[in-house]
This record gives sequence, structure tokens and C-alpha cells, in this order.
Amino acid sequence: MDCEKFEPLLLDELYEELDELTSAAVKRHVSGCARCASILGDMTATRRAVSLPLVPAPEGLEDRILAAAKEAQKVVPIKSRMSRALSIAGSWAMRPQTAMAAVFLLMIGTSAFLIRSKNYASRDAAVSVTVAGAPAPLEEVASERESLDDKAAATAHGPTPSNFARPPAPMPSTLAFAEADDNNGPLDRLTGGAARDKSKKEATSDPFASAFGGDTKGFAAPPATATASPTMPAAAAARAEVANASVPAGAPGAAYDGLSQTPPPPPAAKPAGGPAGGKDAQDPFSLGAAAFRARNFAEATRQFDVAAQSGDSNAALWAAESTREGQGCAVALGRFDQLAHRAAGSWAGNESSLRAARCQIAMGQLDAARARLDSLAHVPSHQHAAQTALDELNQVAARKAGGAGAAGGAVAAPKRAASPAARPASPARAPAEAREQEQQQKKALDHANGY
Repeated sequence: MDCEKFEPLLLDELYEELDELTSAAVKRHVSGCARCASILGDMTATRRAVSLPLVPAPEGLEDRILAAAKEAQKVVPIKSRMSRALSIAGSWAMRPQTAMAAVFLLMIGTSAFLIRSKNYASRDAAVSVTVAGAPAPLEEVASERESLDDKAAATAHGPTPSNFARPPAPMPSTLAFAEADDNNGPLDRLTGGAARDKSKKEATSDPFASAFGGDTKGFAAPPATATASPTMPAAAAARAEVANASVPAGAPGAAYDGLSQTPPPPPAAKPAGGPAGGKDAQDPFSLGAAAFRARNFAEATRQFDVAAQSGDSNAALWAAESTREGQGCAVALGRFDQLAHRAAGSWAGNESSLRAARCQIAMGQLDAARARLDSLAHVPSHQHAAQTALDELNQVAARKAGGAGAAGGAVAAPKRAASPAARPASPARAPAEAREQEQQQKKALDHANGY
């Protein structure tokens, strides 16, 4: 064994914890190495110096410990417990901190009680008795205050940036397309112009309602405040249009016929001019909406085109719709096609393709319209509307085929009448056929109005 192996075994040898063989090897190394022998001798002397002798326990120690434990287990009487608790509470009650805490709690409780009583008193005072249906004075004041809504306050303080959502209008009906083109669609040929005359009688003055096919459910058109007065200046009308703009009542969850998904609201419109700019500088989309409501479709198309230059597909869709209202389906079809190709796959592109298909139905291009609607039938957002339009297209095609067959029968009728063996028509059968034909035309008109 050398010194390197001896050092780890030094403490074990000091406390006599080594086995006999290892201890004998350590002792042989210590006997031959002066350095290791000196280290082991110093540690042995130190241990001997600090070790304490074992002193025997005094007599009676165990008895005293057991007696103390037994005394601690004794049960204290209830009277002594109560007296001890009272003494502790009395000592705390005589301290100033306890009195201050009690006063603080009393103040908080009293304040809370008085505040609640005051609120109840004000509610009771607001109740008044009406005589002969006359409103109470307090109710009149409250009604006057409530009449000052945020829109009126915004109008009183001048023009504010427009923040209303601009979802595109639902798809107009086939009858609305047919009205735009003079006797251009199959419905006019089927009904003989009866649909056009009835629609002119029932048309409203709101162009948005006509654009929606008479169904404006789920979409709040821009308010009519800006065009209520014919003498209102154009700048004031635009400012009122922007100030009264609001979010659509049904957006985004409300659904309407022809559309199964509402587009996300566009960003808030910003005024074109700064504080020192012109007062009449407004958002082109707002100006286009005001012009559309005023039935100035050329100006509406121009303003929507300006708004669409920034890449707004929604404004481009409105521009195409304004073109259809002003110049008919023949001119608007190209715009719808261009937007459908440019925004393919988006909501605006699919909606533009749907409107182009309905334009083609109104123009008699049933095969091209069927191809568009077949492709839209696989789009989740327009699947229902495309399927509805396909059903209506099939009905129109069936009526068109039936009308052609009836025309052929009418041509063959004079030939049969010229035959000497031909029988005269029954006088009672002719009115019945006329009534049946009138009912079919009425059903076709009602179906077209239900687009």
C-alpha cells in the first residue's frame, strides 16, 4: 500500500471501521512511512482530546419525566377555560387598536347602508302617477335626453369618418334583370310583358330594394338621410350619409335568400382630406352608395370604380351592379365576368359569377348560365343559391320548351280548321283554356318575383 491509497482509508482506520486485512495493511504502511504515521497520530490525539466521558444518568430522572407527561395530560375544567378566554379578551379590549378597528367597521357598515337607502329613494321618486294618459314631467325630460342619440350628436359636431360595413347586395331576381333589358329575357316572352307591367306598378322608390329583388332582410342599406331632400347640397348629403352610416342590422350572422355567407366588414373609410382639406372630400364608396340611392347609376359606377382601384373587390361588385341597373345586363355581364376571373375563389368572385349567370338567364343564354351554376354548386358559400338558380333555370327552360310546343300547335291549328272534316271548337272549352293559360302566366310571374 502506498500513500495515495492510504489517504482514503485514514478516517476509517481512525474510527476502527476497517476489516482486519485492510487495517493490517494500513498499519504496515504507517510503520514504514513517517509522513502517514504523523498524520494518523495527530488525528488520533485530536479525537482523544475532544471525546467526552460517559456520565451516568442521575437517579429519579425517569420518574420525573413520566410525572411531567402525566400532568400535561390532565383535563382543564370548563370554568378555568372560560375565565382564561375572558381574561385574554379583556386584555385585547382594553387596547386602543381594538377600539379603532371597531369604529372603522361601524363607519363602513353605516356608509353602505345609507348609500343603498339613497339609491332606493331615487328609484321610488322616479315613479309618478299619470292622469288621463298624460306623461309625467320626469318622463318627458328623460325622453328628450334619450332622443339625443350618438348619430344626432355626430351630425351636430360635423362630418365623421365612415365606419359602416359594406357587404354586397344579394343577387337580384331574374325578373329584375329582365326589366333592365327591354324584352330581352325569356320571362317577358313567356308572360307577354305582363310581368314587366306588374313590376312597374309595384316598384318602390328605393333602388336598394329593387337590387335585392324586393327582399332586404338581413342587410341594412345606407340610410336615406342624405337624399331625403331634393334641395340638399351634394356635400351636405355626403356628410349626412357618412354620419348616419351604421353596421348592418343582421351582419354577420343574418342570412338572406340567395346568399349563404355574409362577407366580412371592410375597413373603416377614411376622409380623403385632412383638417385643412376640402370639406366635401369623402370616401368614394360612401359617395357611390349615395349616388346609387339617388338612382344616379353613372355617378355610382364612377365612384365605385374609384374605390375599387385600391383592390376592393366589394366596390368592384357594386360598380358592376350599378352598371346593370343603369345600362342593363348586356353591358354589366362583361364586368361580372372580369371580376369573377380576377377574384376567382373569393366570396366576391363567386358572387359575381352567380350574378353573371342570372344575367345570362335573363338574356336567354341558358347553356352558359347552366355551366356557371354547375361550377358554383360545389362552392359551400354559394351552393344553396346556385342550386336554387339551377332549379329556376330548369323551370324557365321547361316553360320555354312548352311555349315553343304551344306555338307549333297554334300553327297547325289553322290547317286542321281548313279541313272539311274539322269539328268546331266547343264554346265552353275556349274560356277554360284561356283561364288555364292566364293562371300559368300568373304562376310564372309569381315565381319570377320570388327570386
